[in-house]
Amino acid sequence: MLTLTFSEISQNAKGLAIFDKDGTLVKDNGFVHKVEDFKWNKTGLIILRISSLVNYSNFVVTNQSGIAKRMFTEKQCLDFCNFLQKEAKRKKCEIAEIYICPHLPNSCECRKPKTLTFSKIKKKFENIPSNLIMIGNSKDDRDFAKNISANYVDINSKLAIMKFIFFCLFK
Repeated sequence: MLTLTFSEISQNAKGLAIFDKDGTLVKDNGFVHKVEDFKWNKTGLIILRISSLVNYSNFVVTNQSGIAKRMFTEKQCLDFCNFLQKEAKRKKCEIAEIYICPHLPNSCECRKPKTLTFSKIKKKFENIPSNLIMIGNSKDDRDFAKNISANYVDINSKLAIMKFIFFCLFK
């Protein structure tokens, strides 16, 4: 597992939001790894901005089997994720950390929907916030949310933003 840390974790966070990367925060044109191909998924960006405004700690957990398939390198993936974080900051959004699984499916414990990445996130908190939301676009993301007992927001739902706001306010 690769980890990028960008900011200190707030122990006073009102909640914890975990975002998938491809198809959720950024438009997915297949194994996105080149900075020049970066494009925000507007719904993902809006939810990331809301999450930052309401004092949630934001994390990205992403499966990147393209590294194991040798479609791109770890360095290209890390460069892209660093660029993503800088662009988020430019949009007044906070991303505390990005966790990257570089392995093929069924070959490790850090790949969603398995929960090793969440175990790492939990260790950052003295008391894990009770309001936990996973924002994603795949069955693995939905299963990951279920495995960590998080509320799930499907980024492709027309009600994704409203559902996220509901979970922030009422869960």
